[in-house]
Amino acid sequence: MKIAVALTLFVAGAEGGDISQDTCWTKVKTVVGYSQIACQDMGLTGWVPSQDLINPTKNVLTSIKVYKNKLSGWIPTELGMLTRLKVYTDYRNEISGYLPSEIGVLTAMTEINIYKNKVSGTIPEQAGGDPDNWPAAKIDWNNFVIMNNKFSGCIPMELTVCSDDLPNNSVNGYCSMSTQGSPGIDGNCGTLAPTSAAPTTSAPTSIPVCEWGVIRRGPRKGNPAYSDGVKRRKKIMGCKIADVPTDSNYCADAKSKRICELVQDCAWFSIPMKKGRKRWTNYKCDADLTAVSTCSSVGTKYQCLQGTKECSWDGSTCSALPTDCASADNKADCVRVSGCRWGAVGRKKVGKVFRKTFKCVSLPNICENADALGKDVCLKIGI
Repeated sequence: MKIAVALTLFVAGAEGGDISQDTCWTKVKTVVGYSQIACQDMGLTGWVPSQDLINPTKNVLTSIKVYKNKLSGWIPTELGMLTRLKVYTDYRNEISGYLPSEIGVLTAMTEINIYKNKVSGTIPEQAGGDPDNWPAAKIDWNNFVIMNNKFSGCIPMELTVCSDDLPNNSVNGYCSMSTQGSPGIDGNCGTLAPTSAAPTTSAPTSIPVCEWGVIRRGPRKGNPAYSDGVKRRKKIMGCKIADVPTDSNYCADAKSKRICELVQDCAWFSIPMKKGRKRWTNYKCDADLTAVSTCSSVGTKYQCLQGTKECSWDGSTCSALPTDCASADNKADCVRVSGCRWGAVGRKKVGKVFRKTFKCVSLPNICENADALGKDVCLKIGI
């Protein structure tokens, strides 16, 4: 039964509108005693109208799940008024700002998951509970997941669910805090960035973004001179301050995927190349046109298929990706539609031989039905 429900949500969330207009959110204003906001995996945009959370009648909320959408904005400080809130998950969105210190009053909280957003600043000491009344007013987290953001500074003493030595596991629950990138979290509390919820797209900290590259050129042994009189000098590699573009007008200045992904509205694209029989792939950082427009306004194949929005390329134009299996008439689109797979559905005679015919069909709804379909199909079920 759980698998069937998950598949229903997966298919329904192919392409949504503004979250503030979707019934999954508007119920908070119309349904008495509405305790669980479930807007996950629906392709929703915009950000939650935080004003809806401060109505005193809404303190019955126990769960807010808005993960795997296309939401921007920041984590609302109004969460601090939801005294019964236990779960807040908005992972895999485009949330910026800071982790608000207001969560420190939510002693009923057991889980927060903001994995893979753009949240920055330091982890507030209130993340472990009220520091002025700790440990009596501590928060007993089961899951505290903030990895793949832009946090800096250190792990507060009050956040005992995590430790410097074991950042990913704890006897009290699951904790994942590594940012997998700059500026990173260390244990010395040397940098204290803001913890208010104002929006930002980069960590407001003095710790620079670093990269590995050429820091100087030294002499080669013998300094051999070429015919033009220019002497070749050896490249000396080291860690240096990265040149991070300021905005999407300068995406091309980012020469690596890591630096490219730090810039708002830039994306790292792979471009298939060919010359005669030779095939290779080039990579470049370019403005993600689908992030600020619609699929139909994109004119190149690599932008269409790799942008933020889910788009389809028909050979000459870019359009929205089909929302159901029956509408996807090729493998490239089918495998990107929620809950679908490209599979053989029969045979047809071509000349003197019979060849398999393929079609975009729905994934099985139970694991046992995927036994004969192989590992790749099996691992997609229920996601």
